Amino acid sequence: MDKQLIGILKLSDAMNNKSILDVFIGDMDRLNYSYYSKTGTPYSLSNLQCGWQGPELPFDLEDFKNNKHVILNVVKAVNGGTQKVCEYKILNEKKVIISKW
Repeated sequence: MDKQLIGILKLSDAMNNKSILDVFIGDMDRLNYSYYSKTGTPYSLSNLQCGWQGPELPFDLEDFKNNKHVILNVVKAVNGGTQKVCEYKILNEKKVIISKW
């Protein structure tokens, strides 16, 4: 199964540096992330420091009802770290895309 994009989050840190976090559903129904600067420079997910003041980034889909539920939990996790979500977009809001074996 190819990765399917389910959400795009625009982020900003305390110095107003902008970045983007893409959220995908990948193989084995796991969440995958792509984190990069607004110019396209890739960053490590550890730079988000999620879990520092809030929950960790979710990686498993089994606890979620739909894509909106997934993205709202990702927003909560990101806001608990060093970045803040300025804007987000949910794709295919009403369903979770789960691969069939």
